Amino acid sequence: IVKGHSGSSISPYRDYRGVSVVGAWRWDDQLGIGIATEQDASEALHGIYNAEWVLYGFTFFLVLLILGLSQGFRWRIQRLETINTKLLTHALSFFKVFDSAEDAIFILDGSTISACNAAAQRLFKTNEDLTQGSWIGFSPSHQPNGRSSLLHLEEMIRQVQSGDALRFDWRFLSADGEQFSADVRFNRMGVGNYIQAIVRERYQDLWTED
Repeated sequence: IVKGHSGSSISPYRDYRGVSVVGAWRWDDQLGIGIATEQDASEALHGIYNAEWVLYGFTFFLVLLILGLSQGFRWRIQRLETINTKLLTHALSFFKVFDSAEDAIFILDGSTISACNAAAQRLFKTNEDLTQGSWIGFSPSHQPNGRSSLLHLEEMIRQVQSGDALRFDWRFLSADGEQFSADVRFNRMGVGNYIQAIVRERYQDLWTED
């Protein structure tokens, strides 16, 4: 103030009593005097101190929350890894049984073959991949009873997708053009509209010509 400057200090300093204070001062050129005011730092900075404690508390809570969430995520990831391992094990077991079965097994999406086992390839006398082929592609245009293979298959697919399990005789065409009859079972798989078809060749033709 004596040097003619105005200013303030929010950094606590000791006053004549030895008490920590903060202060502000102003020099008035017209009056030629300076005015100073001081307040105990504990009173003046009380709000700031409270805000600091709130900030510290919030930061501590945030750290605990992040640690808790990270632990939760870690547990969920471990849980998902365990489930994934179990699913993979079950899937491998399923495909092992699926591919080693003696009967021809097809997974149908409508009339499209989504998957089949090795026995299906042997049944149709082919080494080619049958997936994405059509069931109708291995059937004559008409069954021995005169019904259209396509219309008859569509009707049975609708029945199975409505919840019925079907067992019926079907006339097929092998890759070399030879016709043969088979016992067929249709079951809805419960996943989407997929149908499991189990086909067993009949060595005695049960069809009777109309």
